[in-house]
Amino acid sequence: MNEKILIIEDEKVIRENVSYLLTLSGFEVRVAANGQDGLNQAIEFKPDLILCDIMMPEMDGFQVIECIRKEKDLSMVPFIFLTAKGELSDMRRGMILGADDYLTKPFTLEELIETIEARLRRRIEIDHVIQNRIQNIYKKLSNTSSHEFNTSLNSIMGFAELLKDHYSSLDKEEVRSILEMIHTSSNHLKRNLDSITTYNEIQAITDSNDVKAELTSGRTYFDEQFVKSIWNDVANYFMDQELYFELDIEKTELLINEMYLKKVLLELLDNAVRFASETPKVRLKGRNEGMNYIIEITDNGQGFSEEEIKEIKPFVQFRRQVLEQKGLGMGLYLARRLVQLSKGRFTIESTPGVSTKIEIKLFRYIAAWSNN
Repeated sequence: MNEKILIIEDEKVIRENVSYLLTLSGFEVRVAANGQDGLNQAIEFKPDLILCDIMMPEMDGFQVIECIRKEKDLSMVPFIFLTAKGELSDMRRGMILGADDYLTKPFTLEELIETIEARLRRRIEIDHVIQNRIQNIYKKLSNTSSHEFNTSLNSIMGFAELLKDHYSSLDKEEVRSILEMIHTSSNHLKRNLDSITTYNEIQAITDSNDVKAELTSGRTYFDEQFVKSIWNDVANYFMDQELYFELDIEKTELLINEMYLKKVLLELLDNAVRFASETPKVRLKGRNEGMNYIIEITDNGQGFSEEEIKEIKPFVQFRRQVLEQKGLGMGLYLARRLVQLSKGRFTIESTPGVSTKIEIKLFRYIAAWSNN
């Protein structure tokens, strides 16, 4: 299949000559005489590469590339400016806006073809890198999640079968205990599925302004009841352990989607308990600080080295064999990214083998708490 090239050029002679030469060279070509028509054609034609003049009436080349880079299907299309000026300021501005290369008029057919082929090759190389990364992520996901999902499902199925086959011989407390274990395993499975859903939503943010707007436009009423409901979910999963939880917060309203803040705290509190070196001791403090709100979560867990903190990524678990970890290895990554995408700050202070303190800084909704 021939590569598709869109030419946006207001000078008729140049437009027709370049179109003729590229057609002879085996490309599928469309042309536009101005920026607005070029943008419309790009959305419809979905070219593999765009050649665009800078100086045009109505909509210049800079305006065109700004619009192109906002289009999901066109954001990665190689974009080459055609310019007679060749001024450094134009080149800098174009590169900032996402241009891939320049051709200064007049140019030869050889220069034109070499530039186009170089950019198309580069696009293929980038596509290969992206595909390899995607495959690696799915491979890690498959290797990790299949074990996690099967563990939860086997637990649910095993206890359900036990209940079905021996219900008549079980007393009330035994039935209750089995149902609690089924409920715990179901929650664990749901949480892993929710983590994958959240991860996919985070990945989609780079492609969709609507998703980003949804993430950053929400508000959450933050008080003791909000945090305790999350802690109870964590404690229920570790019901056979002795847990210490200290809560000291000032109420406020935060500029973050409620569902995502719950996910952040759930992951962090769960990690604090899961990787405790002894009886888990978790402390959550929250305080107003001007326009910001600071949440601190401190634990007595295994902690992280500086190198491990730098390597926090999805599906990465540290010292899995030593710590006998369970989970997808996504908790810290998801928590950090959700805070960052909500225009907050996420920092980790940790001493291996002693403790970890995570600090989250978020914006407050000041109008709602003018008396604070």
